[in-house]
Amino acid sequence: MIRKHTYVLSTAVLLLAGSISTNAQVIPNGGFEDWQTVAGNESPKNGWATTDGIGLKCSPLSAGKSTDKAVGNNAILLQTTNCTLTGGLQEAWALLSFPISKKPDSISFYYKSDHSGNDTGYVTVDLYKYTAGTGSKKIGNASYNIKGVQSTYKRIAIPITYTSADIPDTAVVEIGSDRMMAPKMGNKVWIDELKFTSKSTGTAIAINAGRNPIVIYPQPVRDKFSIKYPVLHSTNASITIQDFSGRTIMKKEVLIDGSNKEEIDISQLSTGIYLYLLEVEGEGKYTGKIEKL
Repeated sequence: MIRKHTYVLSTAVLLLAGSISTNAQVIPNGGFEDWQTVAGNESPKNGWATTDGIGLKCSPLSAGKSTDKAVGNNAILLQTTNCTLTGGLQEAWALLSFPISKKPDSISFYYKSDHSGNDTGYVTVDLYKYTAGTGSKKIGNASYNIKGVQSTYKRIAIPITYTSADIPDTAVVEIGSDRMMAPKMGNKVWIDELKFTSKSTGTAIAINAGRNPIVIYPQPVRDKFSIKYPVLHSTNASITIQDFSGRTIMKKEVLIDGSNKEEIDISQLSTGIYLYLLEVEGEGKYTGKIEKL
């Protein structure tokens, strides 16, 4: 079982009864309309990482396409199940990191649930700001726990709490069937139409909907992982590993070219979930998640 970094955030829930702005920018594939095959399983497009997409070999699929939707044609179904690679019960999760350029007030979504026991499903967003010399720091977050049975789709918005006046440059959205404190086989959560909403600016939030070109493998990682980035010539880069509090664990300068892979040793890190920030000279910054066994 891969245990995830646990975090408890105190937020007030806004029911969507006309109380939020309609000025909303769709998170890349936040409606889970578009899917592709990854590691032999269906996985949402636009850079979404899932338990099935990293090859945990879960049966039944832990994070799959569902036609039981609130909007459009599809939603995502997350269910706690058994996974061969982790050797037992595993929560389902899906995670997306992407650049943003404005400060959203809240994250809204539709959900359904068939959940029992003492654990909770969740929707979480963390917002980061990168500063040269100090790295990426978390400056905003919101989280919502999903528990019990919700047989029809319910739409809510969760306010984002900020600790800084800075404008974030990266958002990390994560959804899951359990927080792995007391998971139960078969707990299910359906999520649809994830959006950032903005009351204060009255404008849409600009994001880059492109797919993250970084390849990190294997996932999960036991001792070392390799990193590959599609460039046409040798390029200087740096990779920073952080925990979910924004604390920098390690940083390494690397040289990347399109044919080689760069190997990173994280055998000294404890089991858990980490974020990586890859800065490619002249190209841009990319973030994602690493699972350390």
